[in-house]
Amino acid sequence: MAPHDDTADGQAKARVGVNPDAVPNVINEQVHAEYDEEFIDIEPSVMPSAESERVQAVPLENVPEMDETSAASDAEQASEPIEAQPEPVEAPQSEPAEAPADVMSVSDEAVADELVATQPAAGAEGEAEVPAVIDVQPLPNSPAFEAESFVETVESAERDLADERRIYNKKVAAAKSEVKKAQSRHDAAVRKAEKELDRLIASYSSKVASFAEVVLYRDRVTYRGEIMMLDSSVSAYCEATGGIRSIPKATSPSGEILERPDKNAIIDERELTMFIESGDTAFEVPCNPDKGEEASRFVNRLLEVAEGAEDRELEKQKRVEEAERGIEELEQDTSEIDEMKEVLAEIEGQTEGIAQAQRRLQQLERNATGVEAEALADSRRRARMRKLLIRVLAVLVVIIVVAALIMCNRGQG
Repeated sequence: MAPHDDTADGQAKARVGVNPDAVPNVINEQVHAEYDEEFIDIEPSVMPSAESERVQAVPLENVPEMDETSAASDAEQASEPIEAQPEPVEAPQSEPAEAPADVMSVSDEAVADELVATQPAAGAEGEAEVPAVIDVQPLPNSPAFEAESFVETVESAERDLADERRIYNKKVAAAKSEVKKAQSRHDAAVRKAEKELDRLIASYSSKVASFAEVVLYRDRVTYRGEIMMLDSSVSAYCEATGGIRSIPKATSPSGEILERPDKNAIIDERELTMFIESGDTAFEVPCNPDKGEEASRFVNRLLEVAEGAEDRELEKQKRVEEAERGIEELEQDTSEIDEMKEVLAEIEGQTEGIAQAQRRLQQLERNATGVEAEALADSRRRARMRKLLIRVLAVLVVIIVVAALIMCNRGQG
């Protein structure tokens, strides 16, 4: 057997942390050789695996026995100081290259399924645990992420358009309300003037007095449905005829009363007639003879009213014409309404905000890719389904309430 360099073997044993008294020199040589291989500068792709770096155990029967001289030499070598070895330089690890966009375009559902499927199954008795649900977001710069961002942008544009329309409709409604208020004020002023005209006309034809079915107005006199207009040519007077007489008592030649007089023995032959004449019209009104004074007062009042009838008629016509002109001017004075209509037309023309929002939304939809258009259509379809579901639920609630009311009424009946 050739002599060994105990010093080198001891240093190698000390470097790998092996007891030099317990391991033969053959193992020391093998460890020394494998330890030196760790400092070889090689590419990471061809570096030996951890399995290849493990020290293989050598059966003891294949290890030659050491003599006392070799053992003593190894012990002296182990007691000598060990030179510091240079630290191994780790090979630089190259960063993984960024995968292209098409490689990273993995759908959210596929990634979630893969992560759930790769969860380790464990349990106290070998049962598989329930996989945890992981909220997987779309990868940045992936088509799914861009589609989601596009849908959010379109929804924001739709909200902006709805806001513009709501503001526009609110302004238009307020302007229309002002126009309606101006129209109402105008119509109210016209109606008020017309009512004043009616009161004016009524004041010149109001009732003055009445007697024995004759009704005297400020502009006319009526008797049993006939009308006579008053003017200065009207004449009226009362005529009384007849009187009261009694029947004399019948006596015999001897002076005896042959017949006892009764109440029919007194005869009232009085008559009171009122005559009212004007042109071709004349009223002959029989009156109660006992009311001669009242008839006289009525006739005097009639003549007084008839005397100023023509002047009143002229005054009436003048005032009525003025009132009618005022009504006509009011009807034609629509300046306030026209002003409010101009404001309304100006507001209705302020559609630039709506048009700009529409153009932005149309441009987004026009420039959408296939994936983005499909995602937008799917989002709108879900929105329609939500609205439909809400309506169905509302109808169901109404039906349930109505059914409950019917059952309550039946139970009370």
